[in-house]
Amino acid sequence: MPERVRVVWNRFLEFWNRYNRRQKTIVISSLATTIIALIILAVILSRPQYNVLKTCANYNEMSQVTTLLADNGYPYTTNDTSLTVSVRQQDITAAKMLLASSEITVDGYSFEDAMNSSFSTTESDRQKMYQNYLKYQLEDDLENLDKVESAQVTLNLQQSTNSLFASTSGSSVGVILRTSGEMDEAEAENIAYLLKDAVPNLALKDITIMSTTGESLYTGSTSSVSGSVSSLNKQLKYAETMQNTTANAIRNTVLSTGLYNDVKVIVHYDINWSEMQKVAHEYTLPDGAEENGFLTESYEEKSSGGTVVGGTPGTESNNEDTDYEIQDSSSNTSSYNLNHYWYVSNELVTTETTSPGAIIQDSSTLSAVFTKVVIYNEDDAEALGYLEDLTWEEFKAQNADPVQIPFDQEWLNNISNGTGIPLNNISIVAYEQHMFYDHESSARSITWYLQIILAIAILGLLAYVILRSAKPIAVEETEPELSVEQMLATTKETQSVEDIDLQEKSEVRKAIEKFVDENPEAVALLLRNWLDDGWD
Repeated sequence: MPERVRVVWNRFLEFWNRYNRRQKTIVISSLATTIIALIILAVILSRPQYNVLKTCANYNEMSQVTTLLADNGYPYTTNDTSLTVSVRQQDITAAKMLLASSEITVDGYSFEDAMNSSFSTTESDRQKMYQNYLKYQLEDDLENLDKVESAQVTLNLQQSTNSLFASTSGSSVGVILRTSGEMDEAEAENIAYLLKDAVPNLALKDITIMSTTGESLYTGSTSSVSGSVSSLNKQLKYAETMQNTTANAIRNTVLSTGLYNDVKVIVHYDINWSEMQKVAHEYTLPDGAEENGFLTESYEEKSSGGTVVGGTPGTESNNEDTDYEIQDSSSNTSSYNLNHYWYVSNELVTTETTSPGAIIQDSSTLSAVFTKVVIYNEDDAEALGYLEDLTWEEFKAQNADPVQIPFDQEWLNNISNGTGIPLNNISIVAYEQHMFYDHESSARSITWYLQIILAIAILGLLAYVILRSAKPIAVEETEPELSVEQMLATTKETQSVEDIDLQEKSEVRKAIEKFVDENPEAVALLLRNWLDDGWD
């Protein structure tokens, strides 16, 4: 192995020694320039990208943010002019969670971020970016309200191209507010109208607003009188709240299973608005008091009186009224007795009051629509053989409408047990909705193409320099210049001066004139030498 290395090294030296010093300098300089350019390009491309994490209100807040990031090992940069703190792109999510745990609000998603896309960005990706932007914008708008300290928005944007199914699908918004004071129904409804105007394809019935304490501020009301919820009848508002609460509970339960992607529930409670108060008295008798039991109050009244007349003396009138009074003599007698009885030993009084608003479960009804989304990708559909006899557009047209599918009957029992509504009053329908994703082109970003073009340009320049420097330099052999003495000596040998024809220019004369014209200094020097030394 060392011998082979030596042979290769000798060949390299032999090749390298073919160039002169100037050529070697050019090659080494070109290689060094190329290596430095590649290093600079690698450093630029590998340099971490920083995104704005927080725009601080003052330097105190900036100090809190930077201290928190430094303590947790997150590199950051700051801008004194705009009071912004930026972190690396790969750390942005973790840094947001860190600040959120310390109750520091981070900057939201800008409209420029939502509109920033590349060749590889699909329509679904743009929709998600816009949804993310809209979420932060709504949270910022709500937090600008006087009574709202903080807002958390859960946004679900849906766009349905099917008119039959559009009535059962749409966008939905859930809002959790931390308020500084009590918020009435009219204020909550105004927030709902703000959300409805800001979010496309959103209805009031799909808006839910709650407080951080769990109080329901708005539950998708669609009924109004003169456009204000405050003027609704209290009974209707109560019924609506109960129905929406039940519908949301059922919706969350079904969605938590992951079997369906969307659930719409309509609940109608039959409510008893009558008020009734029932009082029950229960009496008990101690042992041995059975004879005088349960009688609460009794009166016994006796009275007597009249005139008594005496009969004939003797035995003529021997009867019970016979006396020995003198005939035609009379007397008056009377008597009155009142007996009051009132004896009850133990008494238990039970008062039962039925307030209005009790749900009559036997006459209440519930309807639900379960939706399962099935996604078809053009590449997968072609691989599975779905497009053997159809084009992709024909396949989408044939499967555009929702299809009713069976569902587990156990859902009826679960809903009935949870709400108390009889099975016969519960109706469930399940649908399968199809979504289609076209073939995604393998387009790359502009940065990738710029890198390739730059690399090709550098390699081409390097190859040109090497080939240019490797071309052998033509060395022209120039005849040595003759001195004046040598030229004169040569001229003497060929022709004497006396032989020069003054009338016609000979070749020697022409040569001398040319020499004089081209070398005047040499001619002057020659004449000076002649004057000093004389003509030989």
